[in-house]
Parts: sequence; C-alpha cells; structure tokens
Amino acid sequence: MSGPVGSSTWFGKDVYEIEQSLRFNDDDSAFLQRTPSSAGNLRTWTWSAWVKRPVFGSTTATRAILFESVQNATNLFQFGFIDDEIHIYDIHGSTDYGTQTTSFFRDGSAWYHVVLVWDTTLADGGDDRVRLYVNGTFHQLVDEWGVFPQNYDGNINAAVPHALAKYTDQELTSDVYLAEVNFIDGLALGPYDFGTTGVHGEWKPIEYVGA
Repeated sequence: MSGPVGSSTWFGKDVYEIEQSLRFNDDDSAFLQRTPSSAGNLRTWTWSAWVKRPVFGSTTATRAILFESVQNATNLFQFGFIDDEIHIYDIHGSTDYGTQTTSFFRDGSAWYHVVLVWDTTLADGGDDRVRLYVNGTFHQLVDEWGVFPQNYDGNINAAVPHALAKYTDQELTSDVYLAEVNFIDGLALGPYDFGTTGVHGEWKPIEYVGA
C-alpha cells in the first residue's frame, strides 16, 4: 500500500482565496443537514471539497464521514475516511455496494482537495462509475462490497436527509474541517473544474463557475 499523500499549502500569485472553512467538532455534535424537496439525478453527480483532518486512527470514533444520505439503516450512502482510507458505500435494503482507496491519508497539516464523481450511466468499465480524485490525482478504488452496476440509482439526491460531517448509523459526528464544498447535480465533472496545478507543481483551488 502507498504511504500518506497531501499538501499543506499552495503557492504562487493569483490564487483563488478560500476565505473561510467550517470546523466540525465531534465533541459539539456539529454537522450540517438538509432534505431536498424533491429527488434529483440519482445516477450522475459530482461532490468537491477541501478537507483537513485533525485526528487519525482505526477506531470508530476517529472515522470522518464527509457526506452522507440516510433514509434508514438499510438505505444509505456514506463517503469519508475510515481507517485513514477513503471509503464509498451505498446500501439499498439487502444490496450493498462499496469501494475504497489503497492509499492512507494521515497528514494532519494537509488540506486535501477531494472530488468524488458518480456516474453509473457508463456502459463500459464498472470501476469508472465511481471515480475519486485527491489533489488533482486519480486514485484507483478497489472493490470492497461489489462494483456499482450500470444505471444504479444511489441514495444521494433522493428526497431524504443529506448531511456533512454526520455518521448517522453510528450516532456520531466527525472531527473535520471543510471548505469550498460544491455539489453538482446531473454532471460528472473532474478535478480541473475546481482546482489547478500551480507553477511549483502544487495543487491549488480555483472558483467553480459552473459547467
């Protein structure tokens, strides 16, 4: 397995300033939640954010769920850091699907730019239906609970509660910083819609202006 990845700073002129971040402290049970008034696209969407983790480890309490959608215990989506890897789960009743990275993310000084691209409409290459980029680099996901099938309707964008930094099925919240969170319904985008490579090879943010 590969070692820690990340970069704590970005350099150069004409940098897009992210002026504020949100700190979620599990001791305060802090999270954000909303329920869409109607369902969106269940097969195609993109989530992007800059993420910083203050705690690490393999215990349940150190897991950092970034984004979730939970209807009940058997219908849910969860995406975040588990055992210092990134995991993506989607569960419909008795049908479970899930993938994870083989990389560990243990740099406590780093702001990681994380982009999750969900597009189950793709006919070829089931592994490409869920794609993950960290700091502009594609991270191969390995099968944990089964590859997402073509035209699979996930739990994200259903008219059920969606949350940042909440871990509903474990009745926990997450210790994590989040900044510049973007969710794009109906489009499978890539990291260069949200970031760019600087003159020193560093990955830095740009403003998302829409596709």
